[in-house]
Amino acid sequence: MKVHNNLDLLDAKIKLNDYLQNAPKRYKCEGIFKDKNGKETNIDALVMAHTADMAKQKFVAYFTKDDGIAICNTCVRQPGWIEKQGGII
Repeated sequence: MKVHNNLDLLDAKIKLNDYLQNAPKRYKCEGIFKDKNGKETNIDALVMAHTADMAKQKFVAYFTKDDGIAICNTCVRQPGWIEKQGGII
């Protein structure tokens, strides 16, 4: 059985915290899509991005490829599993 010392655990925590700070976050975006006939449809999506502005841009870019206009009304960040559990101790 291999014994891990405290320096290995500390190094792992530092690497995981660094990853979590630099990793893209998950945003729940909701909006309206208006097609070329004028019909409006409510749309929503989970978007992975570093900032809320980037998430809105990705949301609009994805839905406007269908020959219509997409408008993002709300963009809310959803915490990850580690954040929900209280972070890294």
